[in-house]
Amino acid sequence: MKILIVAATKGEVMGELGNRDEVDLLVTGVGCVPTVYRLTQALAEGSYDLIVNVGVAGGFGRDLPVGTVVQVGSDCFADLGAEDGDAFLDVFRLGLADPDEAPFREGRLQNNFQVTGLPVVRGITVNTAHGNQERIERTRSLFPAEVESMEGAGFFYVCMNRGQRCLQVRGISNFVERRCRENWDIPLAVKNLNAALPGVLDECLRKPF
Repeated sequence: MKILIVAATKGEVMGELGNRDEVDLLVTGVGCVPTVYRLTQALAEGSYDLIVNVGVAGGFGRDLPVGTVVQVGSDCFADLGAEDGDAFLDVFRLGLADPDEAPFREGRLQNNFQVTGLPVVRGITVNTAHGNQERIERTRSLFPAEVESMEGAGFFYVCMNRGQRCLQVRGISNFVERRCRENWDIPLAVKNLNAALPGVLDECLRKPF
């Protein structure tokens, strides 16, 4: 089996994973646009049995402490749309896209391939990480989720359009709140994420494909 690990930055993946014969590493850069571009380019040049997007994420609420490692079961583009005064209308509410047209289901990108031992959460993907309480509350009311990232939905969009088996695994580095770097712990999130990944990959290698 051949596995591709996809990360936005080199700092989110520790070197040991790159030493596994069955694993390739792709560092895309931050955000959906470079993720979609670099991943599409990589898949045009090679094929993989499984692609795993790894990185840090912000957590909504305190149910998932900083340092928790999760797998994202569904994701969406939470800031793609238009503002109407204080309201936000996504592309589905605007009538510009069908929420049930593949690869979407009910407006979300839902991934059925999962591993054991990691909480399954809902994600949102944004171009601007939230740091305004009013916008946080509005976004959560429109897109119920436990975590946010800047790449996840773009990653799922590419993989699901290609019928590619995939996973999204993230370490919680901070709570989604007004920006307070004192409450962040990126090193802990990265450490725990990379400690969990060998077990994730070993389980995937044992699954029938």
